[in-house]
Amino acid sequence: MDATTEFSQQLADALLEYREYLEGTEFTKLREEFRMFYLAFEGIYKTLKKKGLIQDDPYRFEAKVAGLELPDQSNFLENERDDKMSIRLSQFDAQLDYINNYFQFSLDELTLDRIKLLAKITTYIRWNELTETNPSINTRSMAQYLMKIKHGGENLSAGIVKDSQDQLAKYGRSIRTRLKKITRYHRESYKLAIRQQITDTLSLEPTGNPAEQYMPQVKRAFMASMGDRPFYAELISEVLNEDFGPEREELQSALLKDLRPEREVKQKKKIGPSFEEMLLDAIRTMAQSSRALELCITKLNENHYLLENQRISLGTRLRRWFTHNVLKAHQERTYEIEYMDPVTSTRRTERVPYAAFSDMVLKKSKLYGGILGKIGTVATRLERAGEEQLFQFLHKNLEELQLIHRRLTGLDAFFKTEVSPDQRKQVRGIKNDLTTLKNTMVNANQKKHDYVSKKEEIEQLKKLGIQDV
Repeated sequence: MDATTEFSQQLADALLEYREYLEGTEFTKLREEFRMFYLAFEGIYKTLKKKGLIQDDPYRFEAKVAGLELPDQSNFLENERDDKMSIRLSQFDAQLDYINNYFQFSLDELTLDRIKLLAKITTYIRWNELTETNPSINTRSMAQYLMKIKHGGENLSAGIVKDSQDQLAKYGRSIRTRLKKITRYHRESYKLAIRQQITDTLSLEPTGNPAEQYMPQVKRAFMASMGDRPFYAELISEVLNEDFGPEREELQSALLKDLRPEREVKQKKKIGPSFEEMLLDAIRTMAQSSRALELCITKLNENHYLLENQRISLGTRLRRWFTHNVLKAHQERTYEIEYMDPVTSTRRTERVPYAAFSDMVLKKSKLYGGILGKIGTVATRLERAGEEQLFQFLHKNLEELQLIHRRLTGLDAFFKTEVSPDQRKQVRGIKNDLTTLKNTMVNANQKKHDYVSKKEEIEQLKKLGIQDV
């Protein structure tokens, strides 16, 4: 076996190992990063629709996505912006849905052309270059939309789009890095085929400029044996330089080194539980209350508006008008609710400023949604937080959820009794949602108690002189 044939065999073995690495590690991470990219885009997309900056595309569900395709990037007139961007962002959202739910992440499916298209999809809007002077009309339009939200005075929406923009830029960079690794595999596989089917069969000798000297001969052989494949002169030049050039040994060594899979440094694991992971698991369980909180407060808001708009006397109308327009005083609606004190087993009352309570519950729901989707600064901080910080966050939020549950229960009963009898059929109950919220709190509390018990058990063993725990 001569030197070039021997190197081809080494390269084939290296590529096989590199393929196993990609399929076992990189594709899993790539799928997850595209999922996070989609979640981050959904945060911006839904906020834009909620604010009325764009509209739903009426033809969205008629046009089925059959494959990867980049939405339109052509210019449009200023007065066409909202209509054009509504359609384009809807198409972009549909593409991300297709990628996450239907596209097969495998080396066979991820051809070089598809890799280029996926990379272009992540830069369809340049999330790290969002300025109103960007040459890309889609990026420029998105920058204008987000600027309106950030300067609109609503901190919650501004925070959502800022965090989502950061996540899109972050995951877009990471996705493109992984796509480059897959591109490397395809390039080297093509070059290996050139070696095995052409250059290893020719009587070529080392020379000072092999690319220029041997290219015509290699091209004739290529057309005869590999004519059904594209002829990449750049890659074939690399083959000739790596196998027959004056620096062939250095180039071959570097190539094999570059194809060596990245190995994660495995640290010696301590016997026993990871307390940080136990607490993070409890926090994620608690965050599952996001949807129940949203449903509860949405229904109670409808009951609140129903109560506010039911028939009131002329005198009450005049007092409200006088207070608001003459005294310039803003009277926040406050409801007096009842609850059972678990300590004394007696019924107590408290006054709940409704608007402030509603805003607080919605913010809590958004916060927990971000934790579940791993989107936003709080989710990032939790991943980096220490054991004590995680415990304090869990403990504080469970206490707040307990108070929220108590007030939601009281408000549910309040609206059912205070709304006029002829309108009570319109009152929306939240009994099932409260049960879901309660079960989530119970599960999170159980995991918190499991952590405390395990922590105490470890401390007791250490006191007994058993350190390897």
